Amino acid sequence: VTCLLGLGAEALARRRFRDSFGRYVSREIAAQVLAEAPALRGERRHISILFSDLRGFTTLSESMPPDEVAARLNEYFDAMTTAIFAHRGMVNDFVGDGIVAFFGAPLADPQHALNAVRGAAEMDRSLAALNARWGAAGLPELRMGIGVHTGQDFVGNIGGTARVKYTVVG
Repeated sequence: VTCLLGLGAEALARRRFRDSFGRYVSREIAAQVLAEAPALRGERRHISILFSDLRGFTTLSESMPPDEVAARLNEYFDAMTTAIFAHRGMVNDFVGDGIVAFFGAPLADPQHALNAVRGAAEMDRSLAALNARWGAAGLPELRMGIGVHTGQDFVGNIGGTARVKYTVVG
């Protein structure tokens, strides 16, 4: 009985990890992380980090009701996340109207820099498609800035006993 409980607990933990981690990476990457089980506790690694920010969004959001701001950001973030996942990226955080993503972790990717640039280009194309639809509906268009940094960083779980987050430092 104890053995069966242990197996059940392990299966539940793996499912929770897959569901939780699946919010940051594509399902394929989450499955691969589970299969390969890289050290999530942390390591120095050569990776690429993508930062994006909407230009003038704070001013625009001040003229909109909060629920409309949230709906617009959700649509934007959904499109940008799709573009990042399509190029093996991991969404690390949404900070206001900004996005922090990285490429080359948790799984090694020798093409991380190229994938980050391809992800940025796809984000730009995705925003153009959103702007075309929003413009046709009479909504103001959004502008975005994107930067990519490639270098040696620490990537892994950071935090305390109450809250831990898989992130990048460096």
